[in-house]
Amino acid sequence: MLDSARTALPAILLACLIAGCGARRKGPAVEGFVPAPEPRGTTAKHVPVESTTKSPTEEVARRYVSNFPGLASRRVDRPTSREIAELFANAPAEAFVYAKEDLDERNSKVTRGLFLESPHPRKGEPLLVQGPATPRAGEDVKVQVFTADGVTVEVALKWLLVQPESGVAIAASPRPVRPGMPVANVNVLLSTEVSQEEADVAEARINSRLQSTTDAYDKCSDRVRAKYQKRIDAGTSSVEQSGRTITVTSPQARMLEDQANADLVKTCGDRTALSDKYKASRKDAAAALYEQLAAGRARLFEKATARFRKAE
Repeated sequence: MLDSARTALPAILLACLIAGCGARRKGPAVEGFVPAPEPRGTTAKHVPVESTTKSPTEEVARRYVSNFPGLASRRVDRPTSREIAELFANAPAEAFVYAKEDLDERNSKVTRGLFLESPHPRKGEPLLVQGPATPRAGEDVKVQVFTADGVTVEVALKWLLVQPESGVAIAASPRPVRPGMPVANVNVLLSTEVSQEEADVAEARINSRLQSTTDAYDKCSDRVRAKYQKRIDAGTSSVEQSGRTITVTSPQARMLEDQANADLVKTCGDRTALSDKYKASRKDAAAALYEQLAAGRARLFEKATARFRKAE
C-alpha cells in the first residue's frame, strides 16, 4: 500500500501544479472599481480593490470620510474651502479615490461648484468620498465626491480608481471663478468658500466705498437747497379738503424750485451721472472681491494639495 502511495504522489503533485492547488484565491472583483496596476519596485500598501463582499457599495463605503478617525466629526455635507483644505490635509491615503479619466457632463454631475470654470474632475485628480448619491432606478451605483478646490460631483463607481493609473494629477492653482458675477454673489462666495471674517472685512470696505459715492452728492445737494428752501417753504402751504391734506405751491415757489434744481445740477452734477459713478464703483468693488476670493482660495488649495506635491 505504501508503494502504491509513493507511485501516486508524483502524479498528484503534477496535477496540483497544473490546477494551482494551494494558491490563494482572490475574491470577486468589486463592480465599479477598476484595479490599478501594482507599481513595480514598490511595497506601498493600499486598500485592496477586490473584496469578498457581494455589494459594490460596501467597498467604496469603506472610503467615506465619515469612516476615518479624526475626520468623522468634521462637516462634510457642504464643506467650505477652508474645511476641505483641512480634510485633504488630514485624510489618510486610504481615504482617496481618483478619476479614471477626464470626467464631463456625460458621466458625472456637478452638484456644487458651478460658479467655477471646468468644474468636472480631471484624470488622476484626487477626490474624497462624501457619501452615497441618491439612487435612481436603472442607473449605476453612484457616490458624491469632492475635489481639493471645492467642487462636489455625483459620479458612478466605474469612473473611480483607488490608485491613479498614471500618477496623481494636481493643478497648479484652483479652478478660477467664472467672470461677470455680481458683487453680492462674489461676497457670498468669499464667506462660504474662504471665511466669514474675510467677507465681513471686504463688505465693510465695499460699503464704505459705495457710501462715499452718494455721501458727497448728498452733502452738496443739502448746501444748494439750503439757499432756496426757506423761500420755497414760505410759498408753500397745506389745506384740508374733504378729509385730505393738499399741498398748495405758489407760482413764486415753483419758480424757486426750478432754480434750485438747475443750481443743483450745475453745482453737484446730474443724478444720472451719479448713478453711472455708483455702478462703476460697484464694478471696481466686484473686481477687488474677485482678487480677494482668488487669493484666499489659492492659499487654501495649496494647503489641501501640499501632500501630493511632496510626493512628486
